[in-house]
Amino acid sequence: MNGIISIKSKTSRLLGQEMDLPVYFRGNFVPEVDNVIRWGSTRPLIISGIEINKAEAIEKASDKAGCRKLLYENDIPVPKPTETEFPIIGRIAKHSQGSGFFYIENEMQLTTAKANGAVYFSQYYPKQNEYRVHVAGGRCILMSIKEGNRNALIWNKRKSGFNFRHLHRSVWLEDNNLRNMVRTAKRAVALLGLDFGAVDIMADAGSEYPPFVISEINTSPALSPLALSKYTKYFNEKLEMRWNNIW
Repeated sequence: MNGIISIKSKTSRLLGQEMDLPVYFRGNFVPEVDNVIRWGSTRPLIISGIEINKAEAIEKASDKAGCRKLLYENDIPVPKPTETEFPIIGRIAKHSQGSGFFYIENEMQLTTAKANGAVYFSQYYPKQNEYRVHVAGGRCILMSIKEGNRNALIWNKRKSGFNFRHLHRSVWLEDNNLRNMVRTAKRAVALLGLDFGAVDIMADAGSEYPPFVISEINTSPALSPLALSKYTKYFNEKLEMRWNNIW
């Protein structure tokens, strides 16, 4: 049988309904499974078939500091690591939905942030735009731009009311900078060993900064109805391919 192994997530429930698959959360008994979609979960399992997003790849993406270090070492643009070039941003090791975030302007605030769990730091990147690139199977299945109050420090739906507006494929195909973002997002997802991931990209900070930098890679992203349909199509194709190969 097939199934979805997930962290606590409304989106994975919707995905399960759309695909007519059982969804197992932490604490749920998991029967023997052939093929598994991992939705942000690194739960140990014995899997006889395919594993869409392996646990070790999810772990790499979830370790935000380690993920950025790996990207940086492989010449993939990320915010510049620093603890001295103020203002800087401090983050806790594992964070989501705008949590564990510190805006730091001096040494005293840096000390306070560390005392409150911040473990990695980077130069503040004064973005004018932020994008999300959904990569699955080595392809960009959807690209979106965030819209909302641009004066907010954290561009998050829960904290500041931001939403994603999906871009038509022709928009990013015809724009060199957007197309480069997509290429870079694909490289990042492949480097981590992920089958799929939603790559958050900050952009347009000005001439003294890189044109864009990767903020993080999500392995259990919230999905709009359109994004949900894109992922459903990808997962169904992947599972059907597995079935055809057996027979």
